[in-house]
Amino acid sequence: METQAVEYKQQWDDKYLTYISGFANAQGGTLYIGINDAGEIVGVNNAKYLLENLPNKAIQATGMIPDIEILTDEGKEYVAIRIKPSDQPVTCNGKYYMRSGSTLQELNGTALTDFLMRQTHTTWDMHIEPDATLDDIDPEAVNYFVNFAIDAKRLNVSAKHESVEHILRNLKLINKQGQLTFAALMLFGKDIEDYCLSASFRIGRFGASQADLIFDDNIICPLIRMPEKVIQTLRSRYLVAPIKYEGLHRIEPLEIPEDALREMICNAIVHKDYRGTFIQMRVWDDHIDLWNSGTFPPEITSENLMTSHESHPRNELIAKVFYLAGFIENWGRGYEKIKDAFAKESLQVPPPLSKSVAA
Repeated sequence: METQAVEYKQQWDDKYLTYISGFANAQGGTLYIGINDAGEIVGVNNAKYLLENLPNKAIQATGMIPDIEILTDEGKEYVAIRIKPSDQPVTCNGKYYMRSGSTLQELNGTALTDFLMRQTHTTWDMHIEPDATLDDIDPEAVNYFVNFAIDAKRLNVSAKHESVEHILRNLKLINKQGQLTFAALMLFGKDIEDYCLSASFRIGRFGASQADLIFDDNIICPLIRMPEKVIQTLRSRYLVAPIKYEGLHRIEPLEIPEDALREMICNAIVHKDYRGTFIQMRVWDDHIDLWNSGTFPPEITSENLMTSHESHPRNELIAKVFYLAGFIENWGRGYEKIKDAFAKESLQVPPPLSKSVAA
């Protein structure tokens, strides 16, 4: 059976050199020549020729020399081409391929950009904006972050007396040449749309259908302040806060657990693909749809998202600042926190691939 790490071909064709790139750019794998799609060994007549000539073809096309071995089963010879995963991007005749599941995909556009960033251990928010200066940074947004980070005990009190430049340098938001990263401008910029037109959070109140938009809001501010602005807007215009009392204290909880709602909002901001469109929240009579641009990283599936897993932020610098501010955890526990908050209120837990959150 073909899998993420196994591919069968009945006879050799030079176009299969692409599988060397595809496996090397994924988790590695084995390409068997002489086995049909049903997994039956049919054998090849030119096993020795392949053993002698494939290494040269592979290195010319991909720069790699795979491990090639002749195997025998009931007198039938077949060939195993074993490819190790590479820590550097591997092309085949100038094109990039990736093994995904049991298929081979040529990488283009955004998928190729994402792959190259992963292979070079960079994220979009690490890129430099050469024309930006410290004048583009809002000092009040930086102070806002510092206060929350100190309260969360993730930053020393002395940070209150440090300059904006010093704080940004400590956060790796400025490079050695004094240039600002996209993360610095998104988190603390005076006008974040100057650098990313989709850096907004749009909320709409809908009636009977998608066409029935009653009113909406477009929230544009430094990302560090966005969760608070979104929650404030939801409280004032969108969600009903049922009133109850604990002794003499008036309590106004939201219809949806606020801790869970805040976690979802923060994750939508931190993990958004800022090359895509704006974050969208649709508020209905009985549920909320929350959507951001982007897909799960390769290491995360809808299944393991619901269990303990490593954190794989799309925007590492933005995620680090949100963590230091106490807005998120960096242990991959976001969805667990959401589940716990909903379960505590005896509410249906939203599935990770759904845009719908039951109220």
